[in-house]
Amino acid sequence: MIAPLVPVGGALAAEDPVSPSAGSGDRAAATTEAPAADTIRVGGIQVAFEATHVDRAKPAGTYVEGDDLVVSFRITDTASGIPLERLYPAAWMDPRVGKRGTNDRLCADKARTFLSGSLLSKAEIDLNVFYVVALNRDATITVVDPLFGFGGSKLLAMVRLAGPGEDWVLTPDQRLLFVSTPEVNEVAVVNTTSWRVVAAVPVASYPQRLYLQQDGSFLWVAHRGGVSAVSCETFEVVARVDTGPGPHDLVGDRDNRYLFVANSGADSVSVVDMRQRRKTTDLPVGRQPISLSYSATAESVLVACRKDGVIAAIDVASRTLRARMPTAPGLRQVAFAPDGRLAFAVNPERNELHIVDAARNRIVQSGTMAERPSQVAFTHQLAYVLHEGDDTVYMIPLTEVGVPGKPIPLIDFPGTHYPVPAKHETLVTALVPSPVDKAVIFANPADSAIYYYREGMAAPSGQFNNYGHVPRAVRVLDRSLQERGPIGLYQTTAHLRKAGTYDVVFFLENPRVIHCFQLEVSPDPRLVAQRRHREVHLQYLTRPGQVPVQRPTPLDFRIVGADDRARTGLKDLEVRLVAPGGIWHKRLEVKEIGGVGYRVVIEPPRPGYYYVYVASDSAGLKTTNTNYLVVKAAKPAERAAADEASTAERPGGGH
Repeated sequence: MIAPLVPVGGALAAEDPVSPSAGSGDRAAATTEAPAADTIRVGGIQVAFEATHVDRAKPAGTYVEGDDLVVSFRITDTASGIPLERLYPAAWMDPRVGKRGTNDRLCADKARTFLSGSLLSKAEIDLNVFYVVALNRDATITVVDPLFGFGGSKLLAMVRLAGPGEDWVLTPDQRLLFVSTPEVNEVAVVNTTSWRVVAAVPVASYPQRLYLQQDGSFLWVAHRGGVSAVSCETFEVVARVDTGPGPHDLVGDRDNRYLFVANSGADSVSVVDMRQRRKTTDLPVGRQPISLSYSATAESVLVACRKDGVIAAIDVASRTLRARMPTAPGLRQVAFAPDGRLAFAVNPERNELHIVDAARNRIVQSGTMAERPSQVAFTHQLAYVLHEGDDTVYMIPLTEVGVPGKPIPLIDFPGTHYPVPAKHETLVTALVPSPVDKAVIFANPADSAIYYYREGMAAPSGQFNNYGHVPRAVRVLDRSLQERGPIGLYQTTAHLRKAGTYDVVFFLENPRVIHCFQLEVSPDPRLVAQRRHREVHLQYLTRPGQVPVQRPTPLDFRIVGADDRARTGLKDLEVRLVAPGGIWHKRLEVKEIGGVGYRVVIEPPRPGYYYVYVASDSAGLKTTNTNYLVVKAAKPAERAAADEASTAERPGGGH
């Protein structure tokens, strides 16, 4: 629980900076030779703030709207200089109000407001959020902000690919997303800060599965006949290795030594030396190997073979077969649990689940699932089994499995409104852990929805709008400050949407530190000109001063540009009816009317004043725009009279 906020007061001013050049008094003297930086000491710790460009070619210390930055806080013990690890700082970037600096009290007020999560008082840039990203069937990727505090979601970006995506991987720093697009024989490179396709890498015929080396230096792409290595710096193919006919699956070891390639059409697994980029051997494992999984704990790769049902174990160090474990034909996927000792293999044709103990190289448990189990995903506590022919999701406590012969404990809940379509074959992940609340997020193409489930609940807690797109896979992009690289270094990325002087609000609960650093962002003349051209205004076609309580009242409005033309077809248009203080609010359904405007229906639940907020990111209209509408809700005269009569008839009525 977060204690009441108390500003750090004069403690910050009383402490000397680490060096004169790092102190707040030298901010105005920043040059292009050094990034924006500042250091404070308070409560026995030192916090050093730094902002650097994602694009290293850009001059340090100069920041322009539209830039992508790496925001860093290095936290150390003041007395010893030892980096402090496993802390959970929070930070926001928000325009500074007025020309004077933000004092301690105003800084604490900002932090308190942002921590409250108010819908109407959000920071310009929140450095503590995570996004839900969906890979869709129609050559798009949707990025939504899950508004857990208010329900629903907000569309942040829509990435359009040259063809439907088949597989995707994220770099360790989460700045780049690689997506294979087999129909155009390319791998798309998406910048996750700007959400733009920054490169398209042409590869051999029909690229599908992707594997990114643990060090993030090379991407391996499986295609017809083999694999290719792509440099993650130049986005160029640097090697091609023929392994045999596919389809293929890929997995590598933690030391970036060997890549294992399943060749379904050759009944083999090829071992590729990732440093020399050449094939070293082919291992006959079984008929139609379809899925691979690697365990660093066991230094083993498991192979699921569909046609004969064999689960093969490969020793990574010697690149030889350890064991072949027979099951029934029809295996789809094998996946190691987080501890790396137990692996789960599903067979949708037999409705079976097998649990393999990698230390014993044997199947220790088997059980019957619902119809067509298709995929297994994990949190640290549970295994989740998704099904194609049933809407049931099975949960299996990981602490209660692994005992030979013991029944597999199953906990089920209705996971979706409709079962995943039969023969919906995919090895991309449709279920991922949420960074908060001990929850998972999973996608179902049958009802075009993404669901949110808290562990221990009897049903999903809610679902996210995917804006009409059919999701094949889902992943979470965590934009919160995280400890990266050296211990004590907490980083994330930020996209500078606007020019101005920013307060970079830093908050640490224990020990308590609240401080506002400063960052200057200059306007980009090109973007200024574009904004003037795209500038829009909100016009209310009806302005009801008073509306009846609990009765629908239509409200019409339109959005016009600088050319006075109405902006129609806005898919991300969002309208909310909000009570004062933001305690009660409701998202309203928007309908386009006659190609000239939009209509919502408001129905206030009780008397009082309400605000109507209209927003559209694509039109540049924010939720916090000042052109909101105020309406007063009152009881209709006849209803008020009936209520008074009813009150008078009751014993003691009217008193």
